[in-house]
Amino acid sequence: MSRNPSKDVLLLLAFLFSGITALGFEILWTRLLSLALGGEVLAVLGVLTGFFGGMVIGALAMSKRVIKVKNPVTIFLILEVIIILYGILSPHLIFGLSDVLPPWLGPVAGDNASSIALLVTILSSGIILIPATFGMGANFAFLVEARRRAYSKDQELSSSVGRLYAANTLGATLGIMITIYFLMPQYGFEVAALLLGGIGLFSLLSAWIWSRNNQQNTPLPEKETIPSDRHHPYLYLLILTGFLTIGLEINAIHILKQILQNTIFTFGNILAVYLVGTSIGAWIYHKLIKRKKYRYILSVQRLFNYQVLSIIIMMMVLHQIDYLMEIFQDPEGVFFYNILAEIFLAVAVFLIPTIIMGAIFTMLLSANDRTEVGKGYGLNILGSTLAPFFFGLLMIPMIGSYRSIFLIGLGYIGIILYGQLKLRWTTSKVQFIALTTGLVIMSIFRPMMIKLPEGWEVIEYKEGMIGATVVSELPGQTGPFGLPMKVLQVNNRFRMGGGAGFLEKRMGSLPLLLQPQINKALYLGLGTGTTLGMAMHVNIGHIDAVEIVPEVKDVLPIFKEYHQGIFSADNVTYHTSDARRFIRASRDQYDLIVGDLFHPARDGAGLLFTLNHFGYLSDHLAENGIVVQWLPIYQFDEENLKTVIRSFLQVFPKAHAFIGGYNANLPALALVAKKGSLSVDYNHLESLLVPGNPIQQVYENPSNVIASYMMGPKGLKSFCGNGPLNTDQHPVVLFEAPKSVYKKEINKALDNMISLIQFRSEYPSSLWTNS
Repeated sequence: MSRNPSKDVLLLLAFLFSGITALGFEILWTRLLSLALGGEVLAVLGVLTGFFGGMVIGALAMSKRVIKVKNPVTIFLILEVIIILYGILSPHLIFGLSDVLPPWLGPVAGDNASSIALLVTILSSGIILIPATFGMGANFAFLVEARRRAYSKDQELSSSVGRLYAANTLGATLGIMITIYFLMPQYGFEVAALLLGGIGLFSLLSAWIWSRNNQQNTPLPEKETIPSDRHHPYLYLLILTGFLTIGLEINAIHILKQILQNTIFTFGNILAVYLVGTSIGAWIYHKLIKRKKYRYILSVQRLFNYQVLSIIIMMMVLHQIDYLMEIFQDPEGVFFYNILAEIFLAVAVFLIPTIIMGAIFTMLLSANDRTEVGKGYGLNILGSTLAPFFFGLLMIPMIGSYRSIFLIGLGYIGIILYGQLKLRWTTSKVQFIALTTGLVIMSIFRPMMIKLPEGWEVIEYKEGMIGATVVSELPGQTGPFGLPMKVLQVNNRFRMGGGAGFLEKRMGSLPLLLQPQINKALYLGLGTGTTLGMAMHVNIGHIDAVEIVPEVKDVLPIFKEYHQGIFSADNVTYHTSDARRFIRASRDQYDLIVGDLFHPARDGAGLLFTLNHFGYLSDHLAENGIVVQWLPIYQFDEENLKTVIRSFLQVFPKAHAFIGGYNANLPALALVAKKGSLSVDYNHLESLLVPGNPIQQVYENPSNVIASYMMGPKGLKSFCGNGPLNTDQHPVVLFEAPKSVYKKEINKALDNMISLIQFRSEYPSSLWTNS
């Protein structure tokens, strides 16, 4: 018996709320697991693989059960209950594991260039998340089957697949936006998980009511199954399209991250546009395929032609990205309008290809028998799982993200060719040649996403999973100390070196002046290596140098004049790793720990300013060891700066502050502390600040060190006052710092300096020893 589609409302709501819960939890788990497994490229890929891997197992394992169960909705309800319960408990579980896993797995598991690290992360995240991801992969097929049974047998499967997939994907979009913009910033991870579980209850309620209303008319499943040799050929195209779809997403996101602000909101905005596009595509296909006049337009061969054309259009849009940025970006720096600008830019790049992706997925899955829905869904996810490794680890470093998009276009061309030769698709030769030619032409002219000031020239360009690393120079010009004007730039927003060399040398010198005995030192964050390079001029037993961006290590030889070749020194070990992950996994105690300038608004950097992270630094300080955490106060707004200092004081209540340099545009503040009370050896200062020692070039004499003193514990406490703490459970800075990233840095620098100076105090004589 045919039914009114309006009776689908409860079922669609069930899958809408299920999508909100699933993607909300995925975003939450990705953030939580970065605490335990790190934020390196391999760690992120490993977590995604573990997540998708669980979904693949669930979809394939339950695919044959779908037609055999008496009531598919009952299985859906059971799976959703497990997902909700696990999701609510997951922050407590993962926070506990974050204290256990890094020390247990050791430093090798955090190596950003190690296949062992990747394997460990995949297995760890897969095992941790399998209770929930199994159900996330399996439940789609059960609701598709439930809806199919509630309708007459002559209804096409596309009606169920298209409607439910569109509702689920729309829910996923809402889940991302709600979680990133509201739940996590307002309530932290634990309460956010509880609220997401509450949203999941609406999915349970909607599905249960729909099942009761349709139970008497739900037929028992048919007993026949399709023999394995009769699988529809489109079933295995789902693997390839899943691979190409996620590949296109990865490469387009990689390009957009280079030009946008690359905050936690940037990622959420791009992913939301991607998902809403696939939702629209699935819904359009479902609505139009029923009408005969649209069936030719939506035929399989034409959909793949459209996809190739949309990729060509995407490549053309990327060539005009600067012009679009000027149109969309708000020059006044209002957070809301700049977030809209990022969304509009993502729409311009992503929307058309993702709409067609949604239609293709619906068409391919619907072409299979109902017994193959779960298998097809699982195979599509399997293809999606493989894409990050092929493109992220292989293609992007080898040929770049733009030409990887060209490669994806060729993949769709290959599918069209296969369809013509094997599946009797009919595609005009003129169209085929035109599409192929268009792709080739667009691949020749690769746009330069990194923009340089006038006169600067690129001397090295490397792309990796984190972004583009560029070294540029100003020919014929020299900077401080006669060094060539070179700049290291990661993506389009963060520049190091050049005129900043003086500040970086002072940042490297101050810790060495404050700590006379250094048997073992740890430097977190390296940039051009200038800060670390100052360690060449003192006697240090061993240095661990940690940098998360793999490509930075490759370009360090270009800055040899800056760091004086310290990375070839016998006492230096270079680690490509996440700073948090490294310090948690390390079993060493350090006499000196230096945290470099981490941009607080960059995605994930806020976790390097949490109370918990400062506690880990304290745990790894040797007796009489000191920690020096540099803060780029030109990149903080005042409230976030106060939050970070307040969190630091919770661990180091006797901390002091020093100013790094006197450039009003680029001031940096050093928080200096040890487990006890800080003391400064005057004789040690005099021994280093002698003519011929490069340290003396940036700190002329002990008086210069005294002049850089800002305040002690009392002044710091008065400045930051009472307020929130930045913790792993509620990383306030991770969400609040991006809101100020659009403001002009000079305004933030001056505002913060004016506020800090009000609490400045004289250098306390009690700090001196041997004076």
